[in-house]
Amino acid sequence: MDTTTIFRTMSFFTTYASICDTSGNLLFYSNGLTIGNHNYDTLHNAINFNPGSATDYYEPDGLGIDQAVLILPEPGKLTAILCFFMRVGSFF
Repeated sequence: MDTTTIFRTMSFFTTYASICDTSGNLLFYSNGLTIGNHNYDTLHNAINFNPGSATDYYEPDGLGIDQAVLILPEPGKLTAILCFFMRVGSFF
């Protein structure tokens, strides 16, 4: 799939993470502020899941922190996915 031609309402600055199934189909992705699903729609309860001064500063462009989100399948479980994110309490 050519993702450069797909319109997304979610902006990306520096932070980007995504995960696909074993066939390469997109499951979901994140910019550190919001999590979107394979239909490029926001997941339930996935807006502002990462509160803090960095979130306030970078909203709505996505976090400007390298490797601030990591998405991995949970070992030993076929349907569980873990999303780790960096939370910055005091940014300045």
